[in-house]
Amino acid sequence: RHYDKEKYKSLPEVLTNSPIPRVGIDLMYGIPGVSVEDFYLDLNTFLSINLPHLSLYSLTLEKGTQYSRNVKDSKKAPPKEEEQIKILSELPSFLASYGYEWYEVSNYSKPGL
Repeated sequence: RHYDKEKYKSLPEVLTNSPIPRVGIDLMYGIPGVSVEDFYLDLNTFLSINLPHLSLYSLTLEKGTQYSRNVKDSKKAPPKEEEQIKILSELPSFLASYGYEWYEVSNYSKPGL
């Protein structure tokens, strides 16, 4: 298990107080068991601390990975493509309202940073 609820809850404070001047985060969406609403709750947590850079990735099946084999063998659920499409289409305007510019498929930044 990789998720530690207490460490995750402290991330906004850790990032805000980081000595690193340009901190960013990576978030993934389309994960089975994680709703669109859950993704936006996480994203809003990090938007509230005004990070200079965000990388927002959709979960993909990469040939040759254990996850891909598990999906093929019906041991794991595949990525939620409908939710991925919804989020991907919403993100540019949603993040623009927070002052972020979309510069690559998965990347957004504040101008000048």
